[in-house]
Amino acid sequence: MISINDSLEQESWDYLAQITLSFTVEFDSDNYKTRKIKKEVEMIKRAIYDHFTNSSIESNYLNSMFLVKLMKTISKLEASFSENNARGNEFIIFLKSLANRIKKKKLIIDKPFERVKEFNKLKSLSENGHRVF
Repeated sequence: MISINDSLEQESWDYLAQITLSFTVEFDSDNYKTRKIKKEVEMIKRAIYDHFTNSSIESNYLNSMFLVKLMKTISKLEASFSENNARGNEFIIFLKSLANRIKKKKLIIDKPFERVKEFNKLKSLSENGHRVF
């Protein structure tokens, strides 16, 4: 039995970018709030597509902020979808699988302040006798 995570591992980033654009989300009602969520989903799909097609993701390095923002987006969408009776949870499942694949990549920190913050966090953990890795 092959899971979604396993099948996504075998696909190229360009293919995953294309798949991202194919998801649709439907709601039981059509009001201002649901239209706003639909627009947000379209923006998220476009942002993911652009990130995967325009970045150097094939070099096995990925910006750590992208993963953090993706995880926050997933939790926000889950709340919005359940609150508004959305049909289209496949998109959230896909995003979670995508996040799992990204977690396996080597993450880089682009901003110097983030590097310092991360270094200090790891330094304090190791000084207090905790295992860092």
